[in-house]
Amino acid sequence: MSVLDRFSEISSKIYMDGKFYKSQSTESIDVIDPATENKIGEIPETSKSEIDEVVSIANKAQKAWNQKSPLDRSQQEKWENPIRSQWMKFIGVFTIFVFMQRWAGVKQEKL
Repeated sequence: MSVLDRFSEISSKIYMDGKFYKSQSTESIDVIDPATENKIGEIPETSKSEIDEVVSIANKAQKAWNQKSPLDRSQQEKWENPIRSQWMKFIGVFTIFVFMQRWAGVKQEKL
């Protein structure tokens, strides 16, 4: 499966707690391929409740990670498929980036 096929499969979904879910939002942001200027997918504009849930899940995961020894942390990376590991990190960071942008927008609207 190509990266574009995989991206198309997860388009319009949000990544939470290790799984992709359909967003509650009906609004989305188009993802444009800069080389062709074609739309290759969509990112949902997440709701405040979804953002709060993702932040809560991330906080719990961070607490669990902090409880592991440095040796356990280093060995966990060796168990994972490096390509899958990097792909999931990219998706996680990108998702958090989008969530934080939306969350900042929600906070500003209240000011």
